Amino acid sequence: MLRTLRQPRWIWLTLAVVAVSLLFARLGLWQWHRAQAKWASNDAVTTRAHATPVPAQSLLSTDRKPGKRDEWRQVSLTGTYDVAHTVLLRNSVEDGDRGYEVVVPLRPASGPALLVDRGFILANGTALALPAVPPPPSGEVTVVGRVRPPDKGSLQLSEETSTPTVKRLVPREIAQSQGVGPVYDAYVERSSETPTASGTPRELDLPSADVGLNLAYFVQWYAFILVAVGGWWALLRRDVRDAEAAAHAPDVAPGSEAPEHAAVDGDHGTVDVRRGG
Repeated sequence: MLRTLRQPRWIWLTLAVVAVSLLFARLGLWQWHRAQAKWASNDAVTTRAHATPVPAQSLLSTDRKPGKRDEWRQVSLTGTYDVAHTVLLRNSVEDGDRGYEVVVPLRPASGPALLVDRGFILANGTALALPAVPPPPSGEVTVVGRVRPPDKGSLQLSEETSTPTVKRLVPREIAQSQGVGPVYDAYVERSSETPTASGTPRELDLPSADVGLNLAYFVQWYAFILVAVGGWWALLRRDVRDAEAAAHAPDVAPGSEAPEHAAVDGDHGTVDVRRGG
């Protein structure tokens, strides 16, 4: 086997298999690290979303977006819902259903308003017709919600329906277009309301990055290593067997014949000619 491996073509083939295996191992580790990063992100979101709420004014501002560490944290604010300035986020999908998210400003006794995404409502039929919008609780209400930064991009406001719709949630642009007044440069996804109202929109799910594809790629790259090494070993065994078979074959020159041996039958005086070998 060592004699076979010392052949130039086997040296190059072995080096190629080693290089490819190292590349595949690196790609597999990359996918594993991506999966670990997603697991860590999911854990961080869950931890923040279930932490004890803090007052909204202690975390949010009218002139700056919330920091990365503040996203998904829970805040609380007491005020009254400004139902007249309700807007709907269109083209929303929740658990495979298509519909809208209901966004209503919450006005405290003093200070800026806070846009509250109260949750998801199904579209009215397959044509995404505007559904009836369930009203929020009347009077003073305490809202607990998860902090979300403004969406990137333009608002794309549409006022063709009874309730205005937007493509993205940009609190300050919504406030300006609807005449809401000063608002926090963030919005919250409702976790709870006190008191509650009948027909409350469906609470939005927490995001969860899917690691399944990364794990599948991780397994795939290491399976490729096994295929490469297995193929290399199979070829090596075949060459070794061929070399051993050639070494043990009779050493007969091409075109030559085996010597003849003559045997004389003493009783009948005949000669028996047999080929040797």
